Amino acid sequence: MLGNLFEEEKGAFETLETALFGSVKGGAPRTPRSQCKLAGIANQGATCYLNSLLQTLLLTPEFRESLFQLSETDLGRLEDKDKPGAKVRVIPLQLQRLFARLLLLDQQSVSTADLTESFGWTNNEQFQQHDVQELNRILFCAIEDSLVGTSGQSLIQRLYHGNIVNQIICKECGKISERREDFLDLTLSVSGMDSLETALNSFYCTMEMMDGKNQYRCEQCQKLVDAEKGAKIRNLPQILTISLLRFSYDFQKMQRYKETGKFTFPMELDMKPYVEKTSESDDDLQYELFSVVIHRGGAYGGHYHAYIRDIDNLGHWVHPGKVDVEIVGKRQTGAVELIKTNSPAELIEIILLKNPNQAMPVDQLGSEISKQTGVTWNKRYKKNHGTLSKYLSKQRGQIRYNPDTRWVMLASSEPQSTDSTTTGTDSSSVSLFPDTGSGSSVTEEGVVTDPAVADVSGPWPPSDVPPVGYQWFNFDDSRVSPITVTEIERHFSGRESAYMLFYRRKQKSRTPEADGNPGYQIPDNILADILLENDNLAKERQEYDAKVNTINVQLHFEPHYHYKEGALKMCHPSGKFSELTIDRRKSVADLLVSVREVGGNLVPEKLTLHRMRDLPAGYHLYDCVSDEPEKLISSLNIDNNAKLFVWDGELVGGGSIPTGPECEPIYLTIVYGNPSKFSCGFSKDISFAAFKSSVCALTGIQESDLTLKKMVGSDLSPAFLSLNDEDVSLPLAVLNFQDGDSVVAEDKTIQNGAVTHMAASKEIQFTVFVENRCVQTECRWTRQIQVTKDMTVGELKVLAVSSFKEDGLLDGGRLRVDHPTIGLRPPLHEQQTVYEAGLLGDVCLVLEPGKAPETNQITLTFTPHDPQNDLPDIEITVEKADTVRDCLRKMLEQAGFTGDDWHLRKTNWCGEMAEVLDDLDLTLGKNLVSDGDHLLLLSGRLPPKGYLRLPIHLYPTPSNPRSASDQPGMLAWISAGIQGLLSPSASTTSADMAVPQPLQVGEIEISKDATLEDLKLQIMTLPAMTDMPVPTFEFLRVRLVSDHRPGQVLRGLTQTLRRLKVTSGSSIAVQIVPHEENLSSNEIIINIKQRLPGTKTYDMEQELIWDVSHGVTPLDFLQAVADFLALPVEQIRVAKHITRQFKWLVVEEQKSPNQKGKKKKGGANKNSMRQAPYHVQDGDVFGVKTLQADPDNTDDFSTEEDILGREEIQRAADEKRKMREERKKAYGEGPATRRPEVALTIKVDSFT
Repeated sequence: MLGNLFEEEKGAFETLETALFGSVKGGAPRTPRSQCKLAGIANQGATCYLNSLLQTLLLTPEFRESLFQLSETDLGRLEDKDKPGAKVRVIPLQLQRLFARLLLLDQQSVSTADLTESFGWTNNEQFQQHDVQELNRILFCAIEDSLVGTSGQSLIQRLYHGNIVNQIICKECGKISERREDFLDLTLSVSGMDSLETALNSFYCTMEMMDGKNQYRCEQCQKLVDAEKGAKIRNLPQILTISLLRFSYDFQKMQRYKETGKFTFPMELDMKPYVEKTSESDDDLQYELFSVVIHRGGAYGGHYHAYIRDIDNLGHWVHPGKVDVEIVGKRQTGAVELIKTNSPAELIEIILLKNPNQAMPVDQLGSEISKQTGVTWNKRYKKNHGTLSKYLSKQRGQIRYNPDTRWVMLASSEPQSTDSTTTGTDSSSVSLFPDTGSGSSVTEEGVVTDPAVADVSGPWPPSDVPPVGYQWFNFDDSRVSPITVTEIERHFSGRESAYMLFYRRKQKSRTPEADGNPGYQIPDNILADILLENDNLAKERQEYDAKVNTINVQLHFEPHYHYKEGALKMCHPSGKFSELTIDRRKSVADLLVSVREVGGNLVPEKLTLHRMRDLPAGYHLYDCVSDEPEKLISSLNIDNNAKLFVWDGELVGGGSIPTGPECEPIYLTIVYGNPSKFSCGFSKDISFAAFKSSVCALTGIQESDLTLKKMVGSDLSPAFLSLNDEDVSLPLAVLNFQDGDSVVAEDKTIQNGAVTHMAASKEIQFTVFVENRCVQTECRWTRQIQVTKDMTVGELKVLAVSSFKEDGLLDGGRLRVDHPTIGLRPPLHEQQTVYEAGLLGDVCLVLEPGKAPETNQITLTFTPHDPQNDLPDIEITVEKADTVRDCLRKMLEQAGFTGDDWHLRKTNWCGEMAEVLDDLDLTLGKNLVSDGDHLLLLSGRLPPKGYLRLPIHLYPTPSNPRSASDQPGMLAWISAGIQGLLSPSASTTSADMAVPQPLQVGEIEISKDATLEDLKLQIMTLPAMTDMPVPTFEFLRVRLVSDHRPGQVLRGLTQTLRRLKVTSGSSIAVQIVPHEENLSSNEIIINIKQRLPGTKTYDMEQELIWDVSHGVTPLDFLQAVADFLALPVEQIRVAKHITRQFKWLVVEEQKSPNQKGKKKKGGANKNSMRQAPYHVQDGDVFGVKTLQADPDNTDDFSTEEDILGREEIQRAADEKRKMREERKKAYGEGPATRRPEVALTIKVDSFT
């Protein structure tokens, strides 16, 4: 049989489906149906092939209704299946129940466990994936065998059986020899064919000539004769099934492969040209497509889903762009966990449609994908589709991508080009997105189509909602979502392509009673069972909602506590708390009433509730939760088992206590004496002087003789930081004390009293995990090996080789680190110690064949660029002393490239192109190329030595309300024209233009020793700039691009590019300013944007040139911003946007702990905006809030994008931590064994 040909690749999709929709965790009821009102089928492990076929059969009206018309008289009763002599047709009965549940049960997905059990699958067959074409034939045979002797015994024959006649025609006597055979599906080879019509014509209209050595022996002629051989379709069924043979075998490579070439098929199929002349009318030969089963993956693994047309209007179709995205969420909180779509194009379109502009930068799109799916692009799609940028560059439909600006948008939202006669400018120089080309056309919906592609628009006019009976849905296991008919076109080719086609006779009319009626012809007994089950589900959901909203809180009463060592502690070790059970949908007032009922006399007259937490130093109180009685408990984020402190809000044990996070107790260990040590808590808002006094009282050391040192660093190499007396006024929080820190207290009067080196050096052992990859097998063993920090990597390798008994490894073998997030790292140098190699902790290593690098060698990876093919990354070992020329030569040899027209380029941390290695005679070390770096081998000539090739981008000048009034009338008109040329379309609001959209105007080649003036002059000579209204080069502002925005301004016309630190990796941003400009080093260009009151959005950015010669303090800056906006300084709040962290840093006047107004000798002004923490520089963005208009949350400057960005950063950190934890659990266990290959069978009892 086919064995594991279609087994899921590493279970990537199947295990996710099972984990999400398999069993219900914690007794939660099943999720109700989604917006489309159609139910999916839960995946039992690897049953996507079965699910796709079952959904197709369900939405085949003739099959579904014929099945429902079979009564208990025909099929028997399931309750009698175990009775001796009872003829119970279990498979049809279970199909009836499954179909009825799919139609009526209010669940998002339905299980097929009962059906597969009726198949006789009792040996984990649900975890073995098979071919859906094979299943189609075996399931139909099982149904036919099950219906023998019933009124429905001809069901399959009537709907799906057709006839083919194999003919041989003698060329001499004309005798026709025939052999007739039935078919359930027409099998057509895809190889060498470009369409369904071509394949049908080739297989059933073209005759093969039998001549020469292949002559035919004619019985009538009694000799070998020339003849014609071929197959003819004689009779067609009502439901025409076509199986596409997409899997072939390469006898040279001796491996299977998938045919991914383009193979089109029509929505309406006329079979008249391919059928023998029969008595059937032409109408009986007209077919409509209603189901497409799609296979995603390769020849050795994949996943099935189906696109099916809702003939009977059973679902609710909305445009995919308007559909409520189905998600997996936490029922307790409603928090989104996972978007439910497997199509990257569909996912990107949904995300872009939710954006007001239907466009965003690629980086933001990647962040949105990770947030809305719970998985990064690289982890989910890179293996099949490449990087996000690469995938976007190949899109030719609704998604448009500009690699120069790195923006992606929907075609329907693309700005329309303006007639050049109207603008007075060549429109080709300002197009943000390239033209689709003469070979394509754009539909009214903005979809780029290829004229060579078959029409899939259907027989209806274009509209938002297709007519009833022509609405399509994607059935992907438990997920069901609406699609447009144009989505089918995308599966003509590729790794995710059509695998089975189901056509239905066009003349088949439907009864009006079936329209929109999912209960049509369902047997009454099954209907009653499902209605009862729906009632039970509704009750379960109500009970579950009540259950998940019921919380238990701990009530801690003030008389049981006292305040000691900076924390609350119980008066008696056996002290207890009271528990209160309450519904969090109630109000705080209800909570207060319940607390009084539980606490009785322990509750003070003035009742106050504070949130309480158990810290290492003791209990501490935080915010008050009883201030607003009208609030709901759920709005206060009071979780189950939360601790609430019941008191009067003022005194504990007769004394006041601090509350809030700013005075949390810090749990510190004090080491002193021989040594001795103790641990206790200290409030982190106490001064260091008070802390020192407390230590003296606890240790008995006089304050004048006390020396304190803080232990810092790791346990392997601890260091001791002296705490000097100059910081006595600082609180512990400012001194960065944290729970668990150790402080050494020394008495200067005792000889040899120092305890900083009291711990004897002892050898610390660590555990590393080593995985054996020396044998090419899917079963890999992992060993735990104990090592010390001084052991060398070579000694560790010897232990690993001995543990795995892998003597005789090729080149002795080598070790690599298998990083949990970035994968395999370069081979380790064996001369390094474990400590030097950074192998401390639970690190996973890989033992593999190969030679380890020498001390003077480094290992690099590089990506060879080939426009014709996508080549994999290559690893190479080079000498540290090699020059760039030597490295380039070695990489060209290993890649098999020839010629001198190549160069190397470095990559940054996220794999994007960085600076060019343009000095071929410089060593790799001097170019800062180190072990493990990734380079790009690109075609193209390098500029001559000492020259730069710089891309030039034209950016709009940010709005400046003052500049319009300062410039002459004609120049103002020219400037306004340029701004209009570069601005987005008129439909884009100013609030949405936070990121300028540049135009690439060309590249220039210039000497590193050229001046800034030379650079500006050469920019003006570019063809795209010649038509720009720029009088002289003084009207150009030149900047470096940073984070896709204009950053540092290049100043000083006589300064060289080398001095200005312009490198081969730099991109130049050019802005046309409305007046001559020559900025000094004291003038900083910053961008100001005002927050719109009551929203999380900002107005359009305005440019402020801040002259720091008048003052650089935060107060000076705030005054400059206030003057710029014509607002009182006391009425504004300003914050700097930290772009990469998605945070805002509020600008405040810094208060020095030293004497006011004085600076330390030899030190810089610590109150300067140019230094920490603000580091103001060109291009920085500052947000401004007007306190009078927006008085609430004055320190909250975040936008929705900032919130999503921070969540994405946290999600990435959590994902890394989770992966590390899972890896720890996985190591040390034996390898999983592969299941034996199992043939697909369905067991049926004998009913003859």
